[in-house]
This record gives sequence, structure tokens and C-alpha cells, in this order.
Amino acid sequence: AEQNVEVERKNQEIEQARGALEEKAKELALTSKYKSEFLANMSHELRTPLTSINGFSELLAIDDKIPEEAREFVQIISNESQRMSRMIDTFLSVTQLERSDKKDVVHIALRLDEVVRDAIVTMQAIAKKKRIRLVEQANGTIPPVAADKSLITQALMKLLDNAIRYSPERTTVTISTVLEAEVVRVIVEDRGYGVPAESIDRIWEKFYRVARDGQEKDEESTGLGLAFVKEVIEQHGGSVNVESEVGRGSKFSFALPRL
Repeated sequence: AEQNVEVERKNQEIEQARGALEEKAKELALTSKYKSEFLANMSHELRTPLTSINGFSELLAIDDKIPEEAREFVQIISNESQRMSRMIDTFLSVTQLERSDKKDVVHIALRLDEVVRDAIVTMQAIAKKKRIRLVEQANGTIPPVAADKSLITQALMKLLDNAIRYSPERTTVTISTVLEAEVVRVIVEDRGYGVPAESIDRIWEKFYRVARDGQEKDEESTGLGLAFVKEVIEQHGGSVNVESEVGRGSKFSFALPRL
């Protein structure tokens, strides 16, 4: 009888602890929601003045009456305001995805190898500026996936943009689409600077920026591109992955369930 009483007491304690954890989880979720809403509202408010700063700085940059030294300062203002604009746009995209439900994503039968070819064509001009070759690696017939074409294209473009940005000139970026059991995987492989081991686990976090070669964190990065990729792929029931070695390059990929 005493043993039964002790078991009952333990069960009650477990239930109380479970209830407390569930309540705390609800509180954290609500706090996170309020934080995202606040930041999203602030981002919207920042868009208007940034648009004015961008516009006027571009006009000043082409004004022949401005001294050369002042023109350099104006160019810095223009570059930084454009970076802020990109950061805000990406942050709003991530926040919108976080608020949405998986069922809100529009799924159609989509061939990822075709998305890859279209993305290569789009990014070709940017790659040529750094004399980087974009190469598609064919791997036979690839079955379709159920996905939102616009979101998946944006995710792939961000991976390609990163690969180009962080690769030395005259290197190659290879994009592959492969069938792995029940998923289709897209792989973007570069011969760039690589990601330090201590950053691998955090690289998909919002606002996280990688520090390379003992330097300060990458000032060109918004720290949101990979977070956007992760959110898009997980909204589709997929997964992301990265393999990297400093000085030898990186291999970023995402996988989606095949149809």
C-alpha cells in the first residue's frame, strides 16, 4: 500500500512538472511572437527613411560639384544604407515565414533540376564579374517535389549568392541535384574560404555572421540569408546541411521529400 502511495505521489509530481513546462513553453512562444512583431514593425518604419537616404546618396554620388573625398564618403553612406535595406527585406521575409503555417505554403509539383538551371542563368552575370564558373552537374532523371517555386528559387539564389561572394576569382561553383532515397537534394559546392568549425552549428541562426582569418565578422553579410534558407526548407518539411573546411571550400545543401 505504501508503495502505491509513493507511486501516486511521484505521478502527481511528474504531472505538475509537465504542466509547469507546458505553461513556460507557451509563455516563451508568446514572448517570441511579440518580439518578432515588434522587430517587424520597426523594420517597416525604417524602410521609408532608408529609401530617402539611398536616393539622395545616389544623386550626390554623381554630382560633379562634390569633391572627390566627399564623394567617397557619400559612396560609403550609399553602400551601408543599401546593406541595411537588404537586411530589413530579408528579416521581414524570415519573420513572415515564421508567422505562417506549413499549410499556408503553396505546393506545386516542381522539378528542382529545372529550378537550378533557371537560377544559374539568373546568377551568371554576377558570377562573371568575379570570373567564377557556375556548373550544373547532371545526375540522371530527378523526380519532382511538392514546393512553392518562388520560395525555393529565393532560397537557392541566396546559397548561390553566398558561394559566389565568398569564393576567390577564377574558381568554380558546382550545383548538383541528386536523388537520395525518398528526398531530392540540391547541393551548392564552392572552392571558397570555408567556414570555421566553431561556426558550423550556428551558421543558420538569424544575425549570425562568420569571422574569418582572425578578422571581425563579415560586414557585407546581413546574417539573415541562411536563416531564410533554413526557414523556407523547413516550412516544406525538408532539411538543410553544410560541410566545410577552412581554405578548401564549402558544400551547402537542402533536401525536400520527393513525390
